[in-house]
Amino acid sequence: MAASTQQFKSAGSNLGQTIGQSWSMISGKDIPNYSLLFLDETLTRKRGEHETIFMPHIVLGRSSRCHVRYSDEFRTVSREHASITVDGTNFVLNHNPSASNPTYVNGKPVGGSHFLQNGDEIQLSSNGPKMRFNTSALKTSTIGLTSRIGQAMSQAVKPYKTALLVMGLLLAGAIGLAGYNMYKSGQMEKELIALNEEKVKVDQEIADLIAQGKENSAEMEALKQRKAQIIYRTNTIVQEVDREPTSSAIKEETRKRSLQIRKRNYPFDFRGL
Repeated sequence: MAASTQQFKSAGSNLGQTIGQSWSMISGKDIPNYSLLFLDETLTRKRGEHETIFMPHIVLGRSSRCHVRYSDEFRTVSREHASITVDGTNFVLNHNPSASNPTYVNGKPVGGSHFLQNGDEIQLSSNGPKMRFNTSALKTSTIGLTSRIGQAMSQAVKPYKTALLVMGLLLAGAIGLAGYNMYKSGQMEKELIALNEEKVKVDQEIADLIAQGKENSAEMEALKQRKAQIIYRTNTIVQEVDREPTSSAIKEETRKRSLQIRKRNYPFDFRGL
C-alpha cells in the first residue's frame, strides 16, 4: 500500500527523533518496534537470523552509516538504498530515488513509500538481498534496564552514537554540577546556623557586660567587632546564594532559611528587606 506522508531520508537525518525515542525506551516506556528476518546475509547478521528494531528510522544499504549493511558483493545495492520509518502505528518503507536500482515488496517495485504489513518480503534490487518484515508485540517496558540501554545505544548508527555520547557527557556534567551546588548550598546553610549560634552567644555576652556597667570596656568593643563580622559574613552568604547557578528550588530554600535567621536574631542589623 502506497504511503504519501513519508519520503526517504538519509542516515543521520533523524537525530532528534532518535534521541527522543532512545530516551523513551531507556526510561521504560513502550515504543513501536518490529523485527527483520534476514533471508540473505548482512555484514552483521547471518542468513536466518532476525533483529528487533527499536529506532524510529533506519537505512538499508552498503554505506557504513546504514543500520542494515550489506557487503560490496551486492553491487546492485546502493550505498543508501532504502529506509524504514515509524509513522505513528505504521511502518513505512521508503525507496531512495537516488538509488540505481528499485526496491521491491513481495516482488513488486516500490516507486516511493509503502506501508509495510506483517510478513512482507523486502528486496533491494531485482537480484539483491531479501529480508522479511514482521510486526512485533514486544512491550519494551518489560525489558530490563541494562538491556534497554544496550539495545538503544547499539542500534544508533555512527552519527547518532557520537551525538548520544556527547549528550551523555553533558548530562553527566550537569548532574555533577548539580551535586556540587547542592553540597555547597548545604555547607552554606551549616555556616549560617553556626553564625546564628555564635550571634546568640555574643549578644548574651554583650548583655552581661551592660548589666555589669562595662559598656565602654575593651571587651565590649571586641564583642561589637565580632558581631559586625558575623553580620557581614551572613550578608555575604546570602549574596553567594543569589549568584550560585543552583536550581531555583534549592536556591530559594537556602535563601529562605538564611533570611529567617537574619530576621529572627538581629532585625536592627538586617538589610535588604
